[in-house]
Formats: sequence, structure tokens, C-alpha cells
Amino acid sequence: MPSLAAFPAHALSRQALRLLGLAMLVAALAGALPMSLFPPQREAAALHPAAAAGFMLFALSLLGRRPAGRSLKIWTGLGLGAALIGAQGLLEALLPGWPQALSGTSLPGMLATGAGFDLPSAYAVLTLNLGLAVKPFSRGAALALLAAAWAGIWWFLMGTVLSAADGRQPVAAFGLVCMLLGGLALGHVLRADPVLHPLFARGRHGLRARGLLGLALAMPWLA
Repeated sequence: MPSLAAFPAHALSRQALRLLGLAMLVAALAGALPMSLFPPQREAAALHPAAAAGFMLFALSLLGRRPAGRSLKIWTGLGLGAALIGAQGLLEALLPGWPQALSGTSLPGMLATGAGFDLPSAYAVLTLNLGLAVKPFSRGAALALLAAAWAGIWWFLMGTVLSAADGRQPVAAFGLVCMLLGGLALGHVLRADPVLHPLFARGRHGLRARGLLGLALAMPWLA
């Protein structure tokens, strides 16, 4: 059996992205199906159809886009469309009186049996899809969106775990899994940037960088 060292680094990278994309696609599909079969009171972990669509478009873009050509333009356009879904969800949640196209009495809202498009999912759909869409045109903007996405994911993760520990609310498992997979995938897409390169480096330097990042992320839990 050939070892990992026998494969080129770029081939392993593409394989990792495919696995992340497939895992995210499965999680989004699994989260969307219960919503059409059970009332939201019985399936608190389920995903709103709009959130599931946004996460699925991100996953499909990971699987289908190519570095250049028509494929890139098509998936960039679809990514921008998915980002608009997230933006609409944010505006519905934050601005009273904003037209409820996703969470109200429209067809998507009726398909969701009354469940709302929650704020963390809308934020993740917006930042992840927009970050992937702008990456070929502005790496700096993509990095800023990656940082924004992970800030929201980490805040939501902390709030979810603490609330679940206190018994105040159930864990939105499918949405959380999709956010984490999407954040990892976008970070992997941008791994060659000098800012992120130390985290993906092999050897002692990479271990040290990942250890420092893990310690920084663990500090709020220790506090």
C-alpha cells in the first residue's frame, strides 16, 4: 500500500477539500430532511431549508469549482447567490419590519413548518460563501471573511455548549457541524497565504503554531 508521502501535496489537498465538501453536503441534507417531516418542536437540531441550501451551495462549490474558466464563473455566481440568502436572513433577524422572504409566510417559511432562519446560520452562510466567491479576486478580502466567519462560529459554539450544559436549549447539531466544516474548508482553501501558512506547515513549526492557536481558543473555556 502506498504511503501518504508517495502522493503529491496538491493531490492530498484536493482530496481533503473533497472530503470536507462531501461531509458538509451530507450534514446539510440530513439537517434539512427532518424539517419537512417533523414539527420544529420535535426536531430542534434540524436546519431551516434556506440555511441548508446555503451550506449545500458552499459544499457543491468546493466540489465543483476549478481554478479558472467557465466553471469558476458559474460557481462564483452561485456563491454570491448563496451569500444573498445569508444576507436576507440577517436582515430579517436584525431589522424589524424587513420583508420576511425566508422566515415568514412565504413558501420557504411554510416548508420549514414555521421555524425561523436563525441568525448564526445566516451569518455563516453569508461569510463562508462570500469568502469563497471573492477568493480568486481578492485574497485579503477572503482572509477577512474567513476571520469573520470563525469569530461567529466560535461565538456560536461557546453559546451553544454553555446553554446545553445549563439545560436552557438543545444543541443545533446539524447547523454547528456545517459551520465547523465550512470554516475548516475555507481555511484550507486559503492555506497558502502567508498568514495561514504556519498553521498548515509540517514539522515543529507547524505543531507550535497550531498549539498556540489551540491555547488561544481554549482560554475563554478556562475563564
